Amino acid sequence: MKRSQLPAVVMISTDVSILKEGSAAHRRMREYGTLFAELHIVLFTRRFGKRAPRMGGVSGGGKGGRGVLAPATIQIGQNVLVHSTQSWNRWCFVDDGVRVGRAVLARLLKRTPSTQIVISTQDPFETGLVGKKLAERFGVALQVQVHTDFLSPYFCWPTLSFVGLLNRFRRHVARAVLARASSVRVVSERIKKSLIGSHIWHPDHIQVLPIYVDPFAWALSQDVHARVGGEREADWVHLPHWETVGLMACRLTKEKQVDLALRAFAKTVKVAPKTGLIIAGEGPERPHLERLARKLGIEHSVLFVGWQRRLLPFFHSADFLLSTSLFEGYGMTMVEAMLAGVPVIASDTGIAGDLLIDGRNGYVFSLTAHNSKEAENQLFAKMTKLIMHPELRQRFSEAATRDARKHTYPSHGAYLKAYQEGVLMALSTHSR
Repeated sequence: MKRSQLPAVVMISTDVSILKEGSAAHRRMREYGTLFAELHIVLFTRRFGKRAPRMGGVSGGGKGGRGVLAPATIQIGQNVLVHSTQSWNRWCFVDDGVRVGRAVLARLLKRTPSTQIVISTQDPFETGLVGKKLAERFGVALQVQVHTDFLSPYFCWPTLSFVGLLNRFRRHVARAVLARASSVRVVSERIKKSLIGSHIWHPDHIQVLPIYVDPFAWALSQDVHARVGGEREADWVHLPHWETVGLMACRLTKEKQVDLALRAFAKTVKVAPKTGLIIAGEGPERPHLERLARKLGIEHSVLFVGWQRRLLPFFHSADFLLSTSLFEGYGMTMVEAMLAGVPVIASDTGIAGDLLIDGRNGYVFSLTAHNSKEAENQLFAKMTKLIMHPELRQRFSEAATRDARKHTYPSHGAYLKAYQEGVLMALSTHSR
């Protein structure tokens, strides 16, 4: 298809790393730009503050390290423009996103017919609301991406917490946004089944497109120096002499239920005392989790290593991966671990039941937020069985790698083609 025949896309996003040259998001947007006639990104950014993107050559935003003002519009690719909202705070993102989006679409419509424009939103929540308002105002196609299982019963948990109440509101917003969408892109079969089962969306207009993972980049190396503490790794991390190593890699927030993993692991250590657990990640729950490890008497069996840019050395050092989330849309870390030959023990979320099959290539335990003791006992039993039976870990490892390679796209080019087809689906559906 000639570039002149391709649609123009206006994307609504919250990922400020798009502005950082060399970042994965920056590279991804440049690649997406090759798929369309034009790509405009309306980006939620704060005017000042610690989270404001720092752009070289831009004047500062006040005293005391308040941050810098991101440029209103910058070009990051031949036909890729990023338009920052420069909002005073997060509560202004929607109004500012609509304001910036209107200006972008008004200019775009002067050279592109409305039948060749698609608005694509990063989620069905705040960015989705902006997309909905713009699509209704200008009569263009709307593609909504769904990366989170917002219909999970645990999405609004704890019920009376700020996060729970906010997510309850987001769930209502999502239903209204999806009702206006021309097509929907979801990252897992689980989310697709949720949308169909709740009669929110027609199955013919849903594209299941997982987050891209390079199946070969995660192949398990036989090089022992690729392990944590090896010659190619920094000397600051040295694993104790553990015979079996578990790994968790996630943000340390309440919904990840790392405390559940620690309680189950404390029981496991009594049965298999030479087992260790590495926790890679940062978040507001870290101080609480470190105190909990000391309270459970397992501080010498648990290693908090903070956020890690490269997980492959940790996969090479791990005998299994734990994932105890209350809800997951996909679970990219689980896919990466399986590609690296690491068996996964996970709650019934994300890829569980689709790629991760209980008893075939890993273990799945029942999800619960209200009976943590039951989930703790299930996790303890499955973890102990995997630790005590090396031959089972080997069988799961081989099956996990084989199944994960079948699950992922064979090449990055194939993935980009599928991404483009999802946007074209929105255009086709809208024109009917």
